[in-house]
Amino acid sequence: MEVNLTGSAFKIEKITPAQQYISKIETTTWSWSVTPTKVGEHDLQLVVTAIFTTDEGKKIRRLKTFDEVIKVKSLPLMEQVINFFEKEYKWLFATFLIPIFLWYRKRRKDSH
Repeated sequence: MEVNLTGSAFKIEKITPAQQYISKIETTTWSWSVTPTKVGEHDLQLVVTAIFTTDEGKKIRRLKTFDEVIKVKSLPLMEQVINFFEKEYKWLFATFLIPIFLWYRKRRKDSH
């Protein structure tokens, strides 16, 4: 089986080989590291091809079994930062602001 991921607005690095044998016992997975190179909505294309071979391993036929376009929206860095703070403000508050307040309070109490 061969699985390929392509997209002109992305830097795509294969983590696993594109061609892999399918096992009856274990799960076969394909992995990529995908980084957008342009802001906006862009397409990734995922294509799965079955490769038929003889018992000797000679490739005799390729059959495209799946071809799907995946829409991906890449946001500008500042918008990503704003979205992060909007979604994670409770976590940030508990992690940073409360400890800083307690440290300041202790420091102020120790100086009196």
